[in-house]
Amino acid sequence: MQILGTMIGLFSIFWVAGNIPAKTFAILGVYQVISGIMLVFSNTGLETFAIRNVLAWREEKKYEKIKQLVSQAILLRFIVSLVLLIPAGTYAIYISINKFNGEYLDIFILMALFSVIGAVNNSIVLLLRSFNRYFTASLIRYSISVFSRFIALFVFIKYGFYPYIYAIVLLPVIIILPSVFMIKDWLSFKGILDIKQLTSTLKESKAFLFSSYVSYSYNHMDQLIVSIFLSPEFLSSFSIGKRVLLFSKTFIENIFDPMIQKLVQYKNKKTVITQKLTKIYKIRNIIIGASILLSPILLLYIDDFILQINLKKYLHLNYFIIIILISQIMHVGMKVNYNFISLFYPASLYFKLTIFLSIASIISFLTLIMIDVRLIFAYTGISYFIMMLYTNNIMKRKAIL
Repeated sequence: MQILGTMIGLFSIFWVAGNIPAKTFAILGVYQVISGIMLVFSNTGLETFAIRNVLAWREEKKYEKIKQLVSQAILLRFIVSLVLLIPAGTYAIYISINKFNGEYLDIFILMALFSVIGAVNNSIVLLLRSFNRYFTASLIRYSISVFSRFIALFVFIKYGFYPYIYAIVLLPVIIILPSVFMIKDWLSFKGILDIKQLTSTLKESKAFLFSSYVSYSYNHMDQLIVSIFLSPEFLSSFSIGKRVLLFSKTFIENIFDPMIQKLVQYKNKKTVITQKLTKIYKIRNIIIGASILLSPILLLYIDDFILQINLKKYLHLNYFIIIILISQIMHVGMKVNYNFISLFYPASLYFKLTIFLSIASIISFLTLIMIDVRLIFAYTGISYFIMMLYTNNIMKRKAIL
């Protein structure tokens, strides 16, 4: 389902982008910026705290504690998202006036409003993962996404771009309904407003909260900077690149995240963890080897591919796609150790990792903009490579548990 969702998502983006002016597609880039602000800064760290603890609590039969955490995480996401409508709305007004001559403000405001629902849905998906229900979370996300994208694409073909935009913006409403159904057994109003307990949990999860904020710099800030300082036409091309980057990252995460998350249930069994981690490393190495072997095919045919799907009008897109997909080899290389450290090492160390990755991303991103904008996406590969070396060093120096 994930592969199907990825293929249909890319096909939808390529089809729409190929049939509208480059500047018009920048509207979707603005949507990515707004939804990124809402997703990242509404994160309270409670979902990551749940991912680290829920499986262990289930083993200890602490069911009420789990219900309380799940309910508080979703409630806080909603409240913080409402507050974030202020900066998101301010950005929408600025972009409308300065990049689109005052047009599309109603669409941009609507994007901010419905991104609140998207943020809550993101919280639920993360909480499902804390129960190691990666398949369920992915099935919900991609099955509904596939269905919705078919509808959105039909709307585009039948009625044009602007109705299509409204269909995309309304997508979170469709996705959240089955998500709530899957998590409903772990929702409870009992103790949800226990301020003393909530404060204590937030103190324990504060490193994850700050890590989420720091992660904005290497996951979303690039598109924010491009939307403010560069032309809408460049934002359009960059936004297509970001979609390719998102799909490739999601594909990798859905391979490794469930395998590493499952290790939490063996938290006190060092030998078992070591054995299973060795198997995960073997899978990682196979994927890296296969990716390296397939890279020459990408280099040979990327220009023909872009021409065939009518995307030649988008600036530097061939460079963007090549660099993004090759950079994901580095992502695979650092993914296992990075996830393992986030789950088993002190939260303070995970926070340091995100700061380190953030600094590497910002420096390389800004440097590449000044050198050659065609290389702009190489910042992902550079930062992943640096993080791969750093996490390898941590795993060698520090004991697993």
